[in-house]
Amino acid sequence: MDTIARHLGETLVARGTAEAINRWGFWRVAGLLGVAALAAYLLNARYRTQHAAPSLPAPGDSKGAAPPPDQERRRVPEFEQQQDESRTLH
Repeated sequence: MDTIARHLGETLVARGTAEAINRWGFWRVAGLLGVAALAAYLLNARYRTQHAAPSLPAPGDSKGAAPPPDQERRRVPEFEQQQDESRTLH
């Protein structure tokens, strides 16, 4: 049954599209579909921003505050390299 319903739906969409193109022309139908796609994109983007989970600041991240003097900043260790040796990422 699922395949019959899908085939019927595809046929109706194809016939409707063909009729619309015959009636209004290809570029009008393409423009209308473009406007509909743009409206759907904008509404979806607006919905996502309104319903997005609020992001929390990183722990210990205070804006503009210097780290306490007794706490050293973490540094990435610098690896020694031979002059003729090159490092690559694999």
